[in-house]
Amino acid sequence: MMAGRRSALPVKIFLGILLALISGEVKLTTAARKCEFNGQMFFSGDLVVRIDETCTSFYCEPKIKKNGKPMKKKVEIVARMDTLNTCQCDTAPRYTNDVRMLPSGMKQHHVSARNSVVKDKAIIIPRTPHKRRNSRRTRINRKALLRARKNRRKCRFNQKKYKAGQIIMSVPERCMDLACVKESKKVSVIKAMLRTACTCSEIPASVSPPDTVSPPASVSPPAGKCEDYREKYSSSHSMCQPKSTTCEIKSEGLSAAEKTKILRIHNQYRAKVANGEETRGNPGPQPSATDMREMVWRQELADVAQAWANTCPNEHDCTDCRKILGQDYYVGQNLFWSWSSNEAEEWDVALASFYDEVEYVPNTLVDNYQSIITLTPIGHYTQLVWGETNEVGCGAMIHGPCSYGLISYPVCKVYVCNYGPGGNFIGRPMYSKGATASSCPNGKSSEYEGLCK
Repeated sequence: MMAGRRSALPVKIFLGILLALISGEVKLTTAARKCEFNGQMFFSGDLVVRIDETCTSFYCEPKIKKNGKPMKKKVEIVARMDTLNTCQCDTAPRYTNDVRMLPSGMKQHHVSARNSVVKDKAIIIPRTPHKRRNSRRTRINRKALLRARKNRRKCRFNQKKYKAGQIIMSVPERCMDLACVKESKKVSVIKAMLRTACTCSEIPASVSPPDTVSPPASVSPPAGKCEDYREKYSSSHSMCQPKSTTCEIKSEGLSAAEKTKILRIHNQYRAKVANGEETRGNPGPQPSATDMREMVWRQELADVAQAWANTCPNEHDCTDCRKILGQDYYVGQNLFWSWSSNEAEEWDVALASFYDEVEYVPNTLVDNYQSIITLTPIGHYTQLVWGETNEVGCGAMIHGPCSYGLISYPVCKVYVCNYGPGGNFIGRPMYSKGATASSCPNGKSSEYEGLCK
């Protein structure tokens, strides 16, 4: 009798586990291979939803590791944007998911998974009739059902929960946000929120015309060989780094027109500050400069910057890694990344993003530069207008396809600008404030009023 009871116990445990698996109270590891969207499950490779208004599709795909390889047992919902002639947003080719509350003035469009119907300009999800289960299984599932109903008050997206009113994903390239929206007192769903103050238009792929502009005169010859930098500075110098083999490089380098443009924009921004015309700041305005120098192009700085860009970096190289042979000074660096659908150069956007940090720069830093806590970084701006810096050289690399967060883009750009002598030294002045160009040792600039030679 005792032996019989011992053999029956494992059978009861097995039946209990089996019932729990059927009821959903215990999830198999294969559940991680499905994506959940508004209560529906999708297998890897399935189209989750297609939003025609924004030419965007969301797919259930394997989650990508940091090394770029797909995981075998984990999936996530990924956005894929089509490069169609009828739907390309002309907003800035970057997005942020830092915004959490819904902006005002948006149209609400329901996002459907399958068999959607269009009614009154809204994509409505058809509801499927609920099938009543047998009474025995209903009793077993009572706790699980109560838990599921409670969870419906939040939206689930890629294994994370979101409250009603939260932005789940922002896609300004397509004038769209995915948001968790309260549908009733107990149910929240994911919807596509179309931005009314955003225009979608065709942006054709960029075709680079032949250079008709001469590059700016350089104050130095091109960079030397890796051995020269390794011997003098470091074996990790950027000139000794191999090109990335994982970024699928499309193009690299700058045209003569781009070099001229970069140098001109730098000097125009510097002249604006030197002439006391910048009113922004926290507080502002920014004082005028007595000795801000005109920048010139140094090709060796550009070559080292290009070498670093070709590694497909996500951070700065080391201090010794960007030094040059032609000058024994500290080299500063500004980086810019862009995700978009075309290969058109964006130096206007990149340099404006550096300069617009002035909004958060206290004018007191001009006399005594310090590392302070601000809403955004300010070091790009302070390097751009550092008074002693008078040499610049930049590089660019375009690659793709690539992704930023959960969004996949056909084109990614990496811009690197190196500056000499570099700035942002703690305790030193950014520039000497006072009467514009009143202390120019070598005379005033003949091309940019307010700058020194």
